[in-house]
Amino acid sequence: MEEKVRTKNFIITVIFIVCFFVFFKPLLVRQIILRGDGYLGFNMNYDAIRQYNKALLLEPKNINAKSWLAYAYKRTGQTEKAVKAYEDSLRLTPNNIIAYYELGMVYAMRKDFAVAKTYFLKASSLPKEYAVTGDEDYDFYHKGSLKMLNFCRERLGEN
Repeated sequence: MEEKVRTKNFIITVIFIVCFFVFFKPLLVRQIILRGDGYLGFNMNYDAIRQYNKALLLEPKNINAKSWLAYAYKRTGQTEKAVKAYEDSLRLTPNNIIAYYELGMVYAMRKDFAVAKTYFLKASSLPKEYAVTGDEDYDFYHKGSLKMLNFCRERLGEN
């Protein structure tokens, strides 16, 4: 009889844990990302990177976590990791204007203006209705990519 009670309790516990992860995992991931955002706000970039990596362990295709992870890598000067993270983000959301813009910025920081130009060109050519971003962000990244595209063309002697 005691063995049946233990088995029943074990099954209930397993069901509870599974339900917890199914229903609360998105909330947990969101909280982890928010913690990373807080660390970024206080310039604690390495702590932010750790939080975004935690979120990606739980939800590997989370675009917000990938994008912010790439941004945190960029802020710490880890440009190779930033490029990889932004490119991963673009594989999941090909019309991510922010990722194109930020990739262009990484390459511009490296003074690789030819590659930067291709990313700024892609960002500036995305129509608002297809771009993956908030409406208010679109104008910022679109205008910024046009300015940076002209800057890259000047550096390459194309103007």
